[in-house]
Amino acid sequence: MRQILFGIAALALASVPSVGSAAPADQATPTTGQAPAAGQTTAPAGQAPGLIIQSDLVIGEPGPCVLQSRFAPGDRVVFRSKVFDAQTGQQVIDGNVSVRIEGGPTIPMRYEPHPPPQIGPSTDEYWVGVWAIPPGTPMGIVHYTIEAASGTRTGTFVPFNTETSLLTIVPPAS
Repeated sequence: MRQILFGIAALALASVPSVGSAAPADQATPTTGQAPAAGQTTAPAGQAPGLIIQSDLVIGEPGPCVLQSRFAPGDRVVFRSKVFDAQTGQQVIDGNVSVRIEGGPTIPMRYEPHPPPQIGPSTDEYWVGVWAIPPGTPMGIVHYTIEAASGTRTGTFVPFNTETSLLTIVPPAS
């Protein structure tokens, strides 16, 4: 019975033209007026490809950085990013990188070694921006983007639109 159901599901998927003929994300070209798919980089004809941004969130101080997406007012959200040239694959260490918080501040990011020298020997280098969440910040999801520019190349990072990946303000622990 299980093999029959699998066969029916495979046949149904194969009959859907968009599934069987879809190009991989790095080869697909968006229709005019549409934004590129997540993780896709596009550039106008004759222009060098842009920048690719990897990013995560950690809580800053006290203690070591710990990945998380839920923060309380008073916490320090640390945005960490690596920026790569889409054409060469080389890490971009110059330029302008910033976090744009919807309805809030724009936070400049700095390229620096981590952990910082006062904590221990560095093991990596990347862009960092810190947002100290003000008291009274409303609870809920905070949308943000990370934007990078180096020369004529640009790139934008948008987190996955999944609740567990989105920066969320929660009540302080009691």
